[in-house]
Amino acid sequence: FDLQNDDNAASQLQKLVALGVREHWLIRPEELQPIPHKVLGKGGFGMALVALYHGTEVVLKAPRASRDKAQMKLLVAAAEELRIFRRLHHPSIVMFYGACIDPSNSEIMLILEYIRGQELSSAITGIPNSPLAVGDRCRLTDNICS
Repeated sequence: FDLQNDDNAASQLQKLVALGVREHWLIRPEELQPIPHKVLGKGGFGMALVALYHGTEVVLKAPRASRDKAQMKLLVAAAEELRIFRRLHHPSIVMFYGACIDPSNSEIMLILEYIRGQELSSAITGIPNSPLAVGDRCRLTDNICS
């Protein structure tokens, strides 16, 4: 995924859409119902929020809305993440449902499994209220790495 200008981005995203159709992971925007008050986090990439996908709660990872050069870098990062998730299947990693791709707006949104419970970061770092003992946190971290 190599972007030199917006025209190139739209063309490459169209190819990605065709690939998604062939591999059956392309999700149409109308299949998703975002739940705006259930924002899970915001960061440099954009935001993650809960959405409904055919009645199932999922995580919708959406990019920041922007049309600058930084947006193109985010688009490349999202395409790389999509490339990895398409092939990644592991019981300790959230399941990839698919992606919404909008070539006209140069957007890629990833749709991932929603896991309920304590945030992993607070379980590992031992934030107060974390019920895990130090040994449990070490085993959890070890299991993630194996």
